[in-house]
Amino acid sequence: MDDIIHELNGATVFSKLDLTAGYHQLELHPDSRYISTFITHLGLRRYKRLNFGISSAAEVFQNAICQTLQGISGVKNLSDDIIVHGKTQADQNNSLRAVFQRLKERGLTLNRKKCVFNKSKLEFFGFIFSADPKKSYTKKDTIWHWGPEEAKALQVIKGSLTNDTVMSYFDPSKETKLIVDASPVGLGAILYRRNKEGGRRTIAYLSHALSDVERCYSQTEREALAIVWGCEHFHLYLYGNPFTLVTDHKALEVIWNNPRSKPPVSIERWGLRLQPYNFRVEYRKGAENPADYVSRHPVPMQTGERTRAEKVAEEYVNFVAQHATPKAMTLAEIQDETLIESCRRSVPTSETIHGTKSQLTHNMLLH
Repeated sequence: MDDIIHELNGATVFSKLDLTAGYHQLELHPDSRYISTFITHLGLRRYKRLNFGISSAAEVFQNAICQTLQGISGVKNLSDDIIVHGKTQADQNNSLRAVFQRLKERGLTLNRKKCVFNKSKLEFFGFIFSADPKKSYTKKDTIWHWGPEEAKALQVIKGSLTNDTVMSYFDPSKETKLIVDASPVGLGAILYRRNKEGGRRTIAYLSHALSDVERCYSQTEREALAIVWGCEHFHLYLYGNPFTLVTDHKALEVIWNNPRSKPPVSIERWGLRLQPYNFRVEYRKGAENPADYVSRHPVPMQTGERTRAEKVAEEYVNFVAQHATPKAMTLAEIQDETLIESCRRSVPTSETIHGTKSQLTHNMLLH
């Protein structure tokens, strides 16, 4: 749609064509027809034309129609819908004739009932195209007015587009800083560099929602996790170059700027993961930390998504389970006995549970 919107800029006349039966317009090669075989009460059948159940049908059909219309100006398609446009009625008519001729040559047919022609306004895949799109207003029945308030608003927008909050390309020759912060619900990080004038140019913003386990960490542990997570995520930018790491947690400045410090085991373990990086921790109070907002409004974690630490822990457990199991028993036997033992301890009864898994299940249902 981005390509179509760009190409339709300036168009005033529109037509929309619909291909009959969509994918069935394309004939399958005899060598490929066996793939579409299905069973019926009359025996096995197979398609001779492209059917809707093939996973790659959409891409194949889109490419075939694009090749059919290639070289004709003022025409675009999305699947079986073809839009023909022109800046004048004559331009649109010429493009329409060329499309009809090309479709006839390729043996493609149109659904006359769904085709519309010579419209000054056209709806196409949820977008409305017209000669005058009227994008200046977001409310109906608004009268045009331009005064000091509107002029001030325009200057604010222009300033927002050109100030330090606009992201820029990374330049390793400039001073690099990584600002991190942690909240009870998430982590935030902002990577930026200093320009020649001393201003700040942002490279990237980043947020991460904490897992249930990470939310139980102390604030110092969460702040330390934010540093590790930010460095490892921006590894491509930070590795091999010195940089400044900004945090609003004073304790971490003391811990990681002092090689002789004795932090808790969890933080010391994260410190080992930071050894490949050359950085200096700088404390900055929370009111001056722009990553604070990012950490408090993280991108929600998707269902089934896990953190890197959780994946590493699970991989380690699986490794131990695979290589530490005695040869006298199997993993399945260990799993069964573990299940029985865990259920025995969880059932609130004074009766001792014995027997097979089926007996155990029966006893659990009784209780």
